Amino acid sequence: MVARGRDTAPRIHVAMAMTAPRANRTPETVFTVNHFTAKLWIIFGFAAVVQGVATAAYFIYWARDVEPPLGAVVAACGGALAFFGQYFAREALARLRDPHAAIVIGPAGLHDRMLSARTIPWSAISGVAIRSASRGGRFVVLDIAPAAARTAGLRFGAAVEAPINRALGYSAYRIHMLGVKADPDSLVAAMSPYVAVG
Repeated sequence: MVARGRDTAPRIHVAMAMTAPRANRTPETVFTVNHFTAKLWIIFGFAAVVQGVATAAYFIYWARDVEPPLGAVVAACGGALAFFGQYFAREALARLRDPHAAIVIGPAGLHDRMLSARTIPWSAISGVAIRSASRGGRFVVLDIAPAAARTAGLRFGAAVEAPINRALGYSAYRIHMLGVKADPDSLVAAMSPYVAVG
């Protein structure tokens, strides 16, 4: 009987040591890259760049007989198409090349690797809501306290978009879902335990 007691005590101790780390793990919701969708965005973006550049070049250099306002407008539309095409292609390519999880939401904060280099704490996040655009679909927007925005290491594109969005009366930032296995509802559901959602 004594031998059995000596055998079981260490076993209980080992079991507690194995289960304790699991109980202390911080829950995180991880959104990964959708490789198929990201590749489609790269193809679409590249095709848009080619089409946009070709259209703009044609109406600038060769379509001399076109009415002056029409030629300039079409050339500008071609330039805009090329601009947005390269934006989508670069963002999708960056997602594919990044070995880390695309978006991580947990007690420490929000880390969208296309938004910032480091995790943004919840105390610095406000104005979380789902918005929709006529052609841009639904997306998640938010505001970040200026001090936290500086320390989080905002990506160049996010930093450029922020003042433009504010001037238009929108939230300064958005979560980048392009090429990611995520949708606005799942993102908001993961964020709602930590921050108010409008």
